Amino acid sequence: MKNRFSINKLFRTVVCTVLAVVMLALCACNGGGEEQPSEQESTLLVRVVKAKTDVAAGSSFGIVSLETVEVDAASAPEGYLSKATDAIGRKLLVDVKAGDIITDSMLEKKTTSKEEPEEELDAETAKAKGYVVVTDYIRINARKDVSAELQKIIDENPNTTIYFPDGEYLISKPLITSSDPAKAVSLRLSTFAIIKAASDWDDANGYMIQLGAKDKTFTVDEVGSNYYMEGGCIDGSNKARGVEVAGGLETSVRYVSIKFVTQGLHIALNDESPSSYADIETVNIVGCNLPDSVGVLVDSDGNTFTNMRVASFQVATKANGKNNIFRNLHMLFIYTSNYDYSDSIGFWDTSEGNTYDICYPDNFAIGFRTSGHTMSVYNNCYAYWYKKEEGQKQYGFASDGKFNSVLKNYRVDLETQTDGRFMIVGEEGGNGIVEYPAFPVGACDDDTYKDYLVGKVVWGG
Repeated sequence: MKNRFSINKLFRTVVCTVLAVVMLALCACNGGGEEQPSEQESTLLVRVVKAKTDVAAGSSFGIVSLETVEVDAASAPEGYLSKATDAIGRKLLVDVKAGDIITDSMLEKKTTSKEEPEEELDAETAKAKGYVVVTDYIRINARKDVSAELQKIIDENPNTTIYFPDGEYLISKPLITSSDPAKAVSLRLSTFAIIKAASDWDDANGYMIQLGAKDKTFTVDEVGSNYYMEGGCIDGSNKARGVEVAGGLETSVRYVSIKFVTQGLHIALNDESPSSYADIETVNIVGCNLPDSVGVLVDSDGNTFTNMRVASFQVATKANGKNNIFRNLHMLFIYTSNYDYSDSIGFWDTSEGNTYDICYPDNFAIGFRTSGHTMSVYNNCYAYWYKKEEGQKQYGFASDGKFNSVLKNYRVDLETQTDGRFMIVGEEGGNGIVEYPAFPVGACDDDTYKDYLVGKVVWGG
């Protein structure tokens, strides 16, 4: 019995020894307890910007002078840059050698924004920019005619920007600029600068501001051909026409208010060039509610009109030229006894190839009208009426002849008691398209649109 117990004890000892050896082997395979990182894994790497070439103090880096590499964090100096774009354009305060790591302290202070807001312009800052300031030559708010003095300033300072500080400038004759690149000027008005038609204004003189009317030249190949008018207010005193682009190419009119004018803005047609390529942006126009008045009259080709509001004209916009672009324009009809409401038109197109995008005629008898043209494109436009008048017609779209245009996603909110129509067509057989219109079918007195319908009418309720 004693020998049996000895054998069992020996067996247990051998088994435990074998198990211990196996466990030690497993621990060795797993690295034994807590894993120990290798020397490479224990090194923390960071990205830094290095100079690829020598650059002297006072200079700045270009993209080809820098590279981004990874280095041991312990070797990276304090304030190191991790992006090359953080160094580009900033002047160096010290000399830098090729291979140096770039730090923020080596460079002039970084601006908080890449594009600082434009400095508020006044007479002093205008002079600092090299502008000619008209108040150096004339008094403002003097209640006397200064048209001759202003014209002299324009004529005697070619290739300059002429700045009008806040105040009122009375004129009895037009201010006329040249479209000859050697004589051209830009007119910049402060926000509350007002050029106002004097009481003795003679409408036979034409528009108050005539851009490019002298020495008419049509070129984009010479310095000085691209000039502008910006800011301020043109006040027609209920007797004068507003602004005319009379000559030149690529003239810009922007951020201008044209108020109390008999006619608003005119882009003229010239014998030398059918196209003007004028760019009109954020120009608001208010008329005098006169018969046959037009807010925006476009007689030439290839112009752009963006972000405009036009009110108090019988016809808000009339396009006699082609290949023009009208985008985000709001035309407002103002009721008056001066003319017949039934003749009011938001947008009148007598040509072809024009594009209207997000244009909005408000309460005109006819939202859009076409006359004698082949095809224009109307995208996402909207005609709206807010009054229900007995006997008052409300036509979303009217084509004098065959309808050949493309009308996409056009919404018409009819609010009439008698004569409401999505569209009328003077002559059958056109190849136009009305794609997914939106209007209240129950308020529409005819179904002419069905001859051109692609998709279906989209209307809730």
